[in-house]
Amino acid sequence: MIKTFYTEKYYHSKIDNNVCKESFNFINKENKNYTEQSWNCKIRTSLNLTDNILNEKELLNTKMNILGHIENYMHLNGKYFYGYIIMSWANIYEKEFFQEKHTHEHSCNKHLSGILYLTENNSNLNLYSSNLSEVTPVKPEFADIIIFEDDRPHSVEVNAEETLRISLAFNYLLVSEWNGRKV
Repeated sequence: MIKTFYTEKYYHSKIDNNVCKESFNFINKENKNYTEQSWNCKIRTSLNLTDNILNEKELLNTKMNILGHIENYMHLNGKYFYGYIIMSWANIYEKEFFQEKHTHEHSCNKHLSGILYLTENNSNLNLYSSNLSEVTPVKPEFADIIIFEDDRPHSVEVNAEETLRISLAFNYLLVSEWNGRKV
């Protein structure tokens, strides 16, 4: 479903629970191998092992589900692009870990960005208006997928719980726009 906050849009839906449980089990088994990043926040990610965790064979079902939701996002917005998931990574939030306000913009490429939530315990995702004057907190649940434009500022609030919070983030590279059906 496409939701609007202020004049901005984002996609919010669910992925199959069993697919998410498989993903959680794979990522949680590996999570101690993920290292803390040097961003302005406290978070551990899989980026030290791979720049595209969705290419792991254990996550093939997850990747296919995510691609289906990306297609649905484009359908609902009436704009279609050829592309592929160029980057994906697991995020591990221990107690007091968070993600600072940031975007996924690239100087040369345009992406769709997204997050899949693999735990019940999730801190709010804050989506900011493009001019940063407004914020919409989104309380994600297990198996939620949220997709938005790469220039959308967003952050994740502090994990106040002892239990791990695990999510999977991705960037879908928009290679070229589909020109539509020829008459």
